[in-house]
Amino acid sequence: MSVHTSLDDLSLDIRKPAVCVTLISKWVTITGTMLKKSAMVFADQKGTTIEGTLYEEFKASNQITMDEGDWFVIRNFKLTTF
Repeated sequence: MSVHTSLDDLSLDIRKPAVCVTLISKWVTITGTMLKKSAMVFADQKGTTIEGTLYEEFKASNQITMDEGDWFVIRNFKLTTF
């Protein structure tokens, strides 16, 4: 599996995509069913942004520190268009 450095390189037919991004912003909201949703905005090396959503907060036992400005490789996510 190759890691892309640009979101522009991704397409809907890539299986198990992976891209290197930096965390721009993150926040937590409550859905209508009272489930906590963590939302994040990431940017690639060119500054193209993508929004990510997790429907559970990270548990303390699996704690992952995600600070704004940190770089990550995100893998195996679902691409959708709208």
